Amino acid sequence: MAMVEEIEDDYDAEHRARAELVGGYCVEFKAYMDVLGHKRIFDEPGEVPASVSFVGSYRDLEDLLFEDDGDPVLAMATYDLSKPPSSFAEAMRRPDKEVWVSAMQRELAKLKERGTFEAVERPAGQSLVGVRWVYDYKYNPDGSIIVGMEKARLVAQGFSQRPEEYGQTHAPVTTKESLNTTYTITAAYDHELFVFDIKQAFTHSRVREKIYCRQVPGFPEENPKLVLRLRVALYGLKQAAFEWYCLFLKVLLSIGMRRSELDHAFFIGVWRDSPDPETVSMPSDGSPLRLLVPIHVDDGLASTNSAELYLWFIRRLKESGIEVVDLGVASMYLAARIHRDRGNRRLWISQSPFITNLLEEWKMFPCNSVKVPLETMPADMPESKPGVLTDHMPFQDLTKAYQSLTGSYQYLASTYRPELSVTAMVLGHHAANPQPKHMSAAKHVLRYLYGTRNYVLMFDPKNKIDDSVDSHIRAAAAFMDTDWASDATTRLSVSGYAIYFMGCLVGWSSKRQRVIALSSTEAEYYAIVHAAKRVLWYRLLLMICGIPVPSPFPMLIDNKSAISQASSPAISSRSKHIHIKYLFTKNHFIDGTLAPHWVPSSLNVADLFTKLLPFTLFKKHCISLGIVPSP
Repeated sequence: MAMVEEIEDDYDAEHRARAELVGGYCVEFKAYMDVLGHKRIFDEPGEVPASVSFVGSYRDLEDLLFEDDGDPVLAMATYDLSKPPSSFAEAMRRPDKEVWVSAMQRELAKLKERGTFEAVERPAGQSLVGVRWVYDYKYNPDGSIIVGMEKARLVAQGFSQRPEEYGQTHAPVTTKESLNTTYTITAAYDHELFVFDIKQAFTHSRVREKIYCRQVPGFPEENPKLVLRLRVALYGLKQAAFEWYCLFLKVLLSIGMRRSELDHAFFIGVWRDSPDPETVSMPSDGSPLRLLVPIHVDDGLASTNSAELYLWFIRRLKESGIEVVDLGVASMYLAARIHRDRGNRRLWISQSPFITNLLEEWKMFPCNSVKVPLETMPADMPESKPGVLTDHMPFQDLTKAYQSLTGSYQYLASTYRPELSVTAMVLGHHAANPQPKHMSAAKHVLRYLYGTRNYVLMFDPKNKIDDSVDSHIRAAAAFMDTDWASDATTRLSVSGYAIYFMGCLVGWSSKRQRVIALSSTEAEYYAIVHAAKRVLWYRLLLMICGIPVPSPFPMLIDNKSAISQASSPAISSRSKHIHIKYLFTKNHFIDGTLAPHWVPSSLNVADLFTKLLPFTLFKKHCISLGIVPSP
């Protein structure tokens, strides 16, 4: 990555002025800095921003100089206005330029209001942090663009910070289990559910270190020699998220919220007396006021048994100096749609906007759908015909395209499409060196997603699996299973679990074991340990929230031999080689913290997280997990 100031001397004054316009470190070096050198060559078509296409062919621009009418290469470009600009230079050449100029002006006005910058002389020997513009649209729940709400965010290029310019960098975000528990409680108790957003969250907090940055692209100071000293935590700084979290934590604690020590981004509020009798009345059933707030950076969800309490909460945040925007009743959170049937106390979460965009990006909307994500392991996939793989790829580089696609599957599997967990895990193992057959398998999953793009994860406390297990999942329980020596190359087994709370799926995992199991019983034992570690954490999370927890906590297992071995204090000849770290589960079974229960394999929904299943069994387990068509 080259710095603008390091190449300026190679060009005349006109080129230097254009370089300053781009500003700072230029992450699209090949895309824009080569133009400054009179040549525009893309080594790979995949380097072209997704929002740009060219009506002409790439050509050598050695003899073409810049004129007032702009960049001769970008003049050949047409733009997909449904996608935001990928850079400042592109934003300035699009037909909707004025929209993004207005967005940048709004952003700068807010930053100046917060005292973000101070223009100063550059201290001798002081390194500078680059800044750049990042653009995005705001979307309605139906996926349409909200006109007039376009976002332009000025971010620091924190990768250029030196060690003395930052300290702590970690900031927690809420876990999947905490968020899904919030949805479950909301559905079961018919709580109000709201969404709020913090505008320019990071800039509420001050930075403790001395940091200097370059001038803002497109909005230069009168004196080009001045630099900007940062006074607040600008997005992109390494410590920005940490500084914001520390500030927001202090504010939440001051208004009576309590942080979960098992999930530092999950806050609980319980008031047995009204915090403001004039505006907040107590529930008519005599119960205390309750408020659950999971936080993901600057996006918050609030589940409460009193809408008045939520409005009081928002007011207190504003009084504390936090610029919070009340987005009202939750219809979308973290890019997932929220649907409710309050009469029947059910709630659904959908990832259909993300899936539709993914299918369109890969030019597979529409396509022929399939019933299961994968029918066979990638190694057994037939060879594809020439052109079948590359025709629809957004990147010409197979590895880059494959990694992008499998990353999308991992995101879906970890949010609201848990049936993709095994698929994402299997495909992810080949991300470093994918072959055409691996890409064929990955594209097969797109066909499954097309047919199930409107499927949702349902939170229904009345969900039923079978009479033999329903009593367990009504409170809280965990299924676990393994697929012994399923990896044909390494002979490693796969562990999987599914955690239920009040009849709803709240946590799941699919993970390849790290040691080779010598028997199916041993593999099952490792799977029990894998599930037990998360169950113990989740059990404590519920207890901290004041939620009744079954004691002992049911562990539903389909291998009687593994149950016997895990429950016995004795060390047999078949288990004495097992590492001591896997033996801690015995203590929890013996002291009554956990309790193993046998279930038939046909009812063990964790089977879905260990192997590829035929359609009939796959569909059965999906329904048990709450993966159903959108209502």
